[in-house]
Amino acid sequence: MTQYKRPDETVFASGAKTGEVENFPDIARGWGVSFDQTNGIPPMEWFNALFKRNDEALRYLLQRGIAEWSATEDYPVSAHVQESGKVWKAKVASLGKQPSVNPSEWVETALTRDALKVLIQEQNFAPISSPALSGNPTAPTPAQFDNDSSIATTEFVQRAMGGFGRTFSYGTAGQKISSDRINSSINLYGSCTDITLPLSASVPAGSVIQISAASLLCYIKTQGVDRVYANSSNQALTGATIGDGDSVTFVSSGDNRWFMYGVGALRYASSFGSSLSSNGYQKLPSGLILQWGAGISMPDGTLPIKFPVAFPNAFFGIHGTHVGEGSATVIELASTRSNTGVTTKLFNILGETNTWFFTWFAIGN
Repeated sequence: MTQYKRPDETVFASGAKTGEVENFPDIARGWGVSFDQTNGIPPMEWFNALFKRNDEALRYLLQRGIAEWSATEDYPVSAHVQESGKVWKAKVASLGKQPSVNPSEWVETALTRDALKVLIQEQNFAPISSPALSGNPTAPTPAQFDNDSSIATTEFVQRAMGGFGRTFSYGTAGQKISSDRINSSINLYGSCTDITLPLSASVPAGSVIQISAASLLCYIKTQGVDRVYANSSNQALTGATIGDGDSVTFVSSGDNRWFMYGVGALRYASSFGSSLSSNGYQKLPSGLILQWGAGISMPDGTLPIKFPVAFPNAFFGIHGTHVGEGSATVIELASTRSNTGVTTKLFNILGETNTWFFTWFAIGN
């Protein structure tokens, strides 16, 4: 952009001799007036007057910087004027509204140091250095995860400390928990059979969401590459199910992991490991393991059973039930017991065997 030098203070025709400057007869009409008065040829005196008028206007603005207020000027919004020794800015468009007596149209601007001190005193503002605050002073609450030198309001502190200062409820399926609802307690009810966690990377590491389900089974999902780790670093899940009355706490790693704790996480814990299929098992924290299954005996009545999981310490016993229309007995064949399985035999009261269906239940630890 071209930078222009400040013009000198000389005004065109300011040194003209007497009679060399004559006021232009009709500024509003312009040069057309020359056809009425000088046969279309404007005289030198008019040119001198016009150039002198322009230079004087420039000198006026260069001297004052901001023009004085005029009662006959139409001022647009944001116009600046001088009046009563002060600078004013137009709040609205106005005409004939003297700034110093019309505060609804004009506002004082470009305050001097003295005027600024008076304003601070009038507003009861505290000084910047060592302020003695009183009453209930407020400040803007920083963004949720700010960790700079901003002033921390009580709202920010409560939110940062957690304590579940806020609660939210979701009653329909398919919703997402937004990241600004972190460190809150979430209640699921109604038809909220699934809900999605925010991206773990969208919140700081250690951020917490507590979720409880009321009267429903709900599937809690992750987004993108996020995974849920339910008490095991090796068990990466895309989501987790919590049941009626369950509550869980999710803690963000700050990257792509949500760690899951609480009652709802027990079903994923190794001490509560399970496989709830037709041939399955259930582990209990005491170490007790319950296993079950079904099968069809061979013609000689025997059925080698392999447990869904091996008993780590001991196999206590097995119970079988014949499924049919007559009576039959299920026994454990001697010397076939191990922690990984056992062989059973099925026969009726006549000692007959066949390919019969039966269910079994084993216990151990």
